[in-house]
Amino acid sequence: MIGVKIASRHRKRCRNVLHKTKFRWSWGRLVALVLLLVAISGCSTAYLPFSRSYGAHRLWKDFAVLNRAHTGVCVYDPLSQKVLFSRKMHHHFTPASNTKIYTLYVAREVLGDSAVGLIMKRLEDTTVIRGVGYPLEEHDLLRWLDTSSVVIDCTDTLLRFGAGWMWDDYPYSYQRERSWMPLYGNAVKVVMDSTGTFYCNPTDTHLRFVIDTALDGRYFRAEYANVFYVNPRRWIYPDTVYIPLFAASAWRRDRFERTFSQYRWLENCPQEWLADVEAKRLPLDTLYKRMMYYSDNFIAEQLLLMTQYAVCGEECWDSTWTYLRSHLLKGLPDSLHWVDGSGLSRYNQTTPANTVWVLEQIWHKWGQERALRWMAAPGRVGTLRHRYRSLVDTRGEPLLYAKTGSLRGVYCLSGYLRCRSGRWLIFSVMVNHLMAERSLALEEIERFLRYWQERY
Repeated sequence: MIGVKIASRHRKRCRNVLHKTKFRWSWGRLVALVLLLVAISGCSTAYLPFSRSYGAHRLWKDFAVLNRAHTGVCVYDPLSQKVLFSRKMHHHFTPASNTKIYTLYVAREVLGDSAVGLIMKRLEDTTVIRGVGYPLEEHDLLRWLDTSSVVIDCTDTLLRFGAGWMWDDYPYSYQRERSWMPLYGNAVKVVMDSTGTFYCNPTDTHLRFVIDTALDGRYFRAEYANVFYVNPRRWIYPDTVYIPLFAASAWRRDRFERTFSQYRWLENCPQEWLADVEAKRLPLDTLYKRMMYYSDNFIAEQLLLMTQYAVCGEECWDSTWTYLRSHLLKGLPDSLHWVDGSGLSRYNQTTPANTVWVLEQIWHKWGQERALRWMAAPGRVGTLRHRYRSLVDTRGEPLLYAKTGSLRGVYCLSGYLRCRSGRWLIFSVMVNHLMAERSLALEEIERFLRYWQERY
């Protein structure tokens, strides 16, 4: 009996010890789990959720091309207002045509959905006109002006090119001259039909065309004359090219002298002539779309000129920049060096964090529909039509809406990404000093964006 009692007591003691051990062990696991969650939620880098961020960092280590270049990245959730992934996001980069994101933001905030196309004032039998940067068509002017009346042109002169532009890019359509009253986009449109006949618009006897089958390329233009050389052997039907005009403002004034019976240009007009004027307003939606879809440098420069005129009534970038920095761009997280509207200049310097901030302002101020409206997308018209094809859903709807930017050794992509959960991310990828093939960098960027699209 004594032995039975001792055995019974031993079994009870073992059960009590085992119960206490399990109890302590389960409480230990719970405390450890709580501490881990607190540590993650209080993490200063705000990478949420942790597993996705960790996976993104592991993926990034595999990118041979992007890691060799000077690359900055920022991935941001506008709903939680948290940075999910960053790499050199406060370092400065040449943004190339990502500069147009800044131009779109400030132009629409200052100008709205329409802008003054031409300033006019009638003085008895005389009409005073002044261009303010809007790209005009000649039929618009002929609709507003009588060719038999006296026309005095008070349009200011302007430096043809922006600061830091390449001097030898003058014959190419992406570097057209800037002007206060551009006609025909300050370029000649050249088309060849199936018979090999060339047609141009505008037609003008002061524009000279030369057929040169020995030309190394499709076309060329003399540096300081409106003499255009075309090579039909290298032309691809039905290709269309736009060749920039030389001294576009001088050519326009010369054309006006032949169009209006009494035309005169005054470099310094009396101020009273420009008071109480009639402003002809024109829509801007088409210009915004063309700038963002096709990365039109000329439109970007003209929009920035119109913005300057709206701010101070003339070309005054220093005053305009002071206004923008203290109002529309005062929340930028980093410094910004901005010299043109198109991004042709390598003097432009910004950060991925700055670009994401501007995109967030567009998202919150204009709403989702308008924010996406002026962005290019895979499978749609624009610069992304044949790129990032994996970022399209099963219905053919784009998951990516973004703006590209490229110069030699530079590639940038910034915009909006729709994830599998239905949430949207804002991102900016900026690559400078790119020595490998650009297509390889695009492949790695696409893999990176697809990672976030599938896992967030």
